[in-house]
Amino acid sequence: LSAAVGALVGAVLGSLDSCSTEVQNVTSTVVSVTPLAPSILLDSSGSMNWGFTNVVTTPSRWDNATDALPILVNALDSSMNECGFEEKFSISLVRWAAATNVVSVLDQTTNITLSSTAIDVLAAYTPAGGTYLTGGLCECYNQLEAGAQAGANKLCILIADGVQSGETFGTNCDAVVSGS
Repeated sequence: LSAAVGALVGAVLGSLDSCSTEVQNVTSTVVSVTPLAPSILLDSSGSMNWGFTNVVTTPSRWDNATDALPILVNALDSSMNECGFEEKFSISLVRWAAATNVVSVLDQTTNITLSSTAIDVLAAYTPAGGTYLTGGLCECYNQLEAGAQAGANKLCILIADGVQSGETFGTNCDAVVSGS
């Protein structure tokens, strides 16, 4: 999982042109940074209690995922702010296990120090239930629409251990989340 997180960070950062330089006249340079606003979604279904042998064990997939979160958050935050700009990175953290069991542990914020407490809350949770992707993805959409900085690159990062179970995909997030 650590290698996957590292690859994800590399892919995301490699695809973003966050620090672009334009030459203005002959003597001045303007640097612009496009904010990045990811919402990180964690599958909190029962199988996340398993190790890699599909039995409950320690460390579990949940342990590995929550242990990797600070690395992911800090790497994205430092890379977005390395050009000398502040608050060019915001984040939200969401866990889900069913269409109606979606919990936003941290709403979209540029105060990255809040992520540490939110990650601790996630780490203390015991995963249970099925893998219902739609509810989590709908919450990601809601987080990015309601709280992301204007003009930010919006990104959902889904961390899950498998495919959906027991749901059909809908196109109306309100109906999916309410269970209708």
